[in-house]
Amino acid sequence: MKKLFLLFTLCLGIFISCQKNAPETTVKSAPTATPPGVIPSDLPLHGFTSNPNLHTWKQLDDYYKTEVTVKHRADSYYNNLKKTVIFSLVNQYNLLGTADYRTIDFYAGELLSIDMPDPNVLLKVFETVKGRWSDQQLGNLAMAKYEGTVAYINDNFADPQAVLAQQGEALEKVRIFAEGLLK
Repeated sequence: MKKLFLLFTLCLGIFISCQKNAPETTVKSAPTATPPGVIPSDLPLHGFTSNPNLHTWKQLDDYYKTEVTVKHRADSYYNNLKKTVIFSLVNQYNLLGTADYRTIDFYAGELLSIDMPDPNVLLKVFETVKGRWSDQQLGNLAMAKYEGTVAYINDNFADPQAVLAQQGEALEKVRIFAEGLLK
């Protein structure tokens, strides 16, 4: 019995010694890639959106025109980045109440170039350009964007009905706005 105990203790000592002297192995996880469409958290945009009191709409406008549309055009998140900056300009920086008409018209065009713009932002911009753009032109653009957005949702989402349920009320306001101009 003493010999068995001694053998056990010796084996345990050798095992522990081997563990201490063995090369250290660490499991490293593979670097995770940002999924397509997701805006990376290290972009300057986050400074603008999280601290709007530290910036002006002109600074964000400059960021959009010099960084977003130039440096990020080929990125998978390009449209989402455009939507987010325009959303911030309109809702956080009061672009529609402070910018000149040329700048507002520029962002109206940018919204029209996005497959699925935020319908609430789109409607705010349309209401701002109403009276400066002809009713026929604005109505046609609004209806085309409404129809194009619905088609985009139906063609690109696994559950388009869920997306339409979420966006539906705001999209309907765009449609009603367009129809009101096309009477």
